[in-house]
Amino acid sequence: MLEYFPNEKEAIDNYLKEIDNTINTQDLYLLKNTKNSSGDLAKYLSLNTWDYVKSITKDARLRQVLCALNFVYGGVKEKSPFYVHALINYHFITSSYRIVSSTGLIAKKLKDTISENGGLVLTKRKFVTL
Repeated sequence: MLEYFPNEKEAIDNYLKEIDNTINTQDLYLLKNTKNSSGDLAKYLSLNTWDYVKSITKDARLRQVLCALNFVYGGVKEKSPFYVHALINYHFITSSYRIVSSTGLIAKKLKDTISENGGLVLTKRKFVTL
């Protein structure tokens, strides 16, 4: 992005840092307890995405780029909380590094972990609820 916005390095760096800080408060997303994280969960639950983006840059084009994925989650300019924006954008920023090959690896790793911990994975079986 710096190639397109060479004068906005500080804004871009701040934006990415704030996304990381937000992600680090989301225990469900990280699948770990974040009570000791340095992020302020209450801040990100109440922070409006557009207000934050406006606060870091006056460049209208950069603002539009940073908010380009709002349509993915039905973002509303004056209402959408930053944590939702951060979760969606973090996913796209990091997604190419997550899964190598196919998504079937997720099921295989899950099965391996269950088996390593003494569990049994059964497939194509009927189950009965009590």
